[in-house]
Amino acid sequence: EEEKVLLEFPTNNSTQIKNTKENYSQESNIRVKIKPSLIEDLIVHPSVFYKATNIDTLIREICQNK
Repeated sequence: EEEKVLLEFPTNNSTQIKNTKENYSQESNIRVKIKPSLIEDLIVHPSVFYKATNIDTLIREICQNK
C-alpha cells in the first residue's frame, strides 16, 4: 500500500466539499491526500483540478484519466 502524500489546490468559488459543513471561498485551497502513483495523472491532466468541485469529483476524474 502506497503512502499517500498531501496535495493542495485552489477551489472554484464557493466550492462545497462533500461530507463537510465548510464552504470554501475562492481564495481557499483544498488539501487532499492521494497516492503518489496518481500524481503523474494530475500533471498530465491538470484540468482535473479545475473541473473538480468536490473531492468525490476529483477522485472520479483522476480515475477516468488513468
